Amino acid sequence: MPRLSEVSDTPLLDVILLSTKALDCTREELLLHGNKPIDELPSLAEQEAKARLATLESMLARRCEGTPVAYLIGHKEFRSLDFSVEPGVLVPRADTEILVEVALAEASRLAGQSATKENVISDIRDTLDIHATSANASDTGDTNAHASNANAREQSLKLIDVCTGSGAIAISLAAELAEAGIAAEVHATDLSPLALKVAQKNNEQLLPEYQRVYIHRGDLLLAGDKAGCSWDLVISNPPYLLDEECIEIAGKGWGEPDMALRGGDCDGLALIRRLIEQATTRLNNHAILALEAAPEQMDEIERLLCLHGFTHIKRAKDLAGDERAIWGQWNTP
Repeated sequence: MPRLSEVSDTPLLDVILLSTKALDCTREELLLHGNKPIDELPSLAEQEAKARLATLESMLARRCEGTPVAYLIGHKEFRSLDFSVEPGVLVPRADTEILVEVALAEASRLAGQSATKENVISDIRDTLDIHATSANASDTGDTNAHASNANAREQSLKLIDVCTGSGAIAISLAAELAEAGIAAEVHATDLSPLALKVAQKNNEQLLPEYQRVYIHRGDLLLAGDKAGCSWDLVISNPPYLLDEECIEIAGKGWGEPDMALRGGDCDGLALIRRLIEQATTRLNNHAILALEAAPEQMDEIERLLCLHGFTHIKRAKDLAGDERAIWGQWNTP
């Protein structure tokens, strides 16, 4: 069996997270009593010690085989929210937070927020590491329904997160836009029934009813057609890995679904090509399409955006310093 350090960049953190789950204790208790037998943990009865230890050993073995920590403990933090996850659904990653920041900044701009207004978004556009280019200038159905004032809906920004997975992007945007006082109606789509189930669970657990995301099942942006509106902001972290990357990941025992990873075509951009094409007939004038992809795919995505009429194309880097987000503005012909 591989060592934990061979499959994880954060083996100590993995052990802490798995231990708190298996032993049903807090991090503080674990660190305070870490050198003592586990049956001395305040929250653990003596008779449970052997069973809990067996659970921990099993979880560690599965982690060494490549199973993501989030699958083993059932949740993953993203943008300060604790999202439920389970096998078959992509685990939210810190790299994707830059895409949320881009969306927040663009939503703030589209909503015409005052530069002097105090809110959680006011400084995001200044702190993003943005590279501007010289570009000129199925079965769909709501899985939730909630009342909305017609006039308020008309005035709200219309956002949609395509390939939502656990709902991390859409739900984070709904929460943070509401906190910033920006009126927005947030939608999300996915083709996977399991992903939609997990997204709806997070939707109900993390947002009050009046803020909840409208969730649709279907093919990329087509799934949002039932909403009956055009979009001001389309955000997506679609599958974009190459076939060989997916094979390598599967060989390491990662449990994330191939459907959420494999981008298609020889360059991993099959879904992104379709999404860009779909967007051209579903965006309002001056709307934004923002995508996550790999650094080496950025030049081709920029070419595709330009080819389809998008302008003002920009890129932003993730926490590791890699270009991770790219977006452009749609100008209605």
